[in-house]
Amino acid sequence: MCGRFVSVKAYIDDSETEGVLKIWKHNRFRWFDRMLVEEEIKERTDDKKPWRVNQSGTSLCGMTCIFYLFAKDQPQAYKKFAKELFRTGEATFNKYTVKPSIEVLEKKPNTKGFPINGGIYMPLVDYITMAGTRNTDNPSYKGGEEEFQAINWPPLMTSLSEDLLGYKEVSSKGVYTPISPIVYTSIETQNKIEDINKQIRAGYKLILMIDSDLIENVWDVNSLDLHWIVLESEIIEVKMLNQKGQTEELLDFRVYSYGTNPFDTSRYLKRPINVNHFMNNYNGYVKVK
Repeated sequence: MCGRFVSVKAYIDDSETEGVLKIWKHNRFRWFDRMLVEEEIKERTDDKKPWRVNQSGTSLCGMTCIFYLFAKDQPQAYKKFAKELFRTGEATFNKYTVKPSIEVLEKKPNTKGFPINGGIYMPLVDYITMAGTRNTDNPSYKGGEEEFQAINWPPLMTSLSEDLLGYKEVSSKGVYTPISPIVYTSIETQNKIEDINKQIRAGYKLILMIDSDLIENVWDVNSLDLHWIVLESEIIEVKMLNQKGQTEELLDFRVYSYGTNPFDTSRYLKRPINVNHFMNNYNGYVKVK
């Protein structure tokens, strides 16, 4: 009954003309602007911009990949799911039901906590869907600044791919041992890249587990910042001149991450990277079809 008027009628003879009291029953995420939520849903579906899905300052990168694929591949189902969750606080698709706790449902947009964190705006519909789903799976995540509790582990990624998104073929490679090799041969490198491209050509969608350095074009050997992204192209080899004027073989590919369009100039991985950079920051993938 949320998100609509409830009519209470008191009459003696005619229910249509005698006393009616209309009471508005708010949406379950009552502190969120309905018009803004609906506009964000429209962007991701009718406007064909699923890449607008954005984790912002949270550790919900896995949820971001899941809901990016949801909005991209099944826009009408995503729209219905998001609206139902916003209005009633509960939504089911395929075999998975999202029913977040009161801490998530009663979240107020402000400058001290999500969905606005330190000035970094998190779209309201992404908070509703992603924080709601993560809290359903792990109630210790309260939809706030709990970074560790928000992390999306491989079993959750595979189960949501099957139970929520409904993919029939789901498997993973390398994500349970996310340690990149220190030493590797050119054959090992080529085999890894060819395996990835083989999955893309076979029609699989790949959610990659990487160190975030891979798409930031930096290499911090002192930290391990695991991050999930969606690969949106094959990995191709390109030859470019380096700063010394020498020809160097680099790798280029398109990825979805952090609410950016993988196919325009704002994309992550703005320039090709060398093979070492790729091998030192790539861990594995979840493939779905």
